[in-house]
Amino acid sequence: MKRILNLSFVCCLIFMLTGCGSGISEEQYHQVCAERDALLAEIQELQKNIPDEDTIPVLISGTFTATVRDLIPDYVVDDTTLHVAVVTPFQDAPFALYVGDLAEQLETGEIYVFEVEPKEVEITLQEYKRGIPFFSEAVERYHLTVSGFRVAGEEDYGLETTRLVFEKR
Repeated sequence: MKRILNLSFVCCLIFMLTGCGSGISEEQYHQVCAERDALLAEIQELQKNIPDEDTIPVLISGTFTATVRDLIPDYVVDDTTLHVAVVTPFQDAPFALYVGDLAEQLETGEIYVFEVEPKEVEITLQEYKRGIPFFSEAVERYHLTVSGFRVAGEEDYGLETTRLVFEKR
């Protein structure tokens, strides 16, 4: 009896599954696939013409105060000439700052006000609205360089030691 029930169940299942396979012809299937591929190609072409985000030109300039922790060579150019200063802005992590020939005039342990070489960059509108990043992040992201420096005075100490200006053009 159990065998007959199992056999009848399997037969019913086979009949139900065979009814599912008679939906569309192979020709219709290939036609739909061709339409899908054409639409995907069109979407990709349209996405190439759309910019990722709206960008705006911004002029970055200003100064920042930092303590020179060490002077090291730029190992890419040569391994003896000091061209990089390891600096620590107030309440920020130390980072390497390329200063070039200015390194000869810097002293380890001294606090300086560094002048940022003005540079025009394209940034996203969202990034502009977010505000000025930490200086070390801005140096890396926008490849900022130092154009000069002076020894820091009492007016240069305090909480606002990074005075970068992002001026929308």
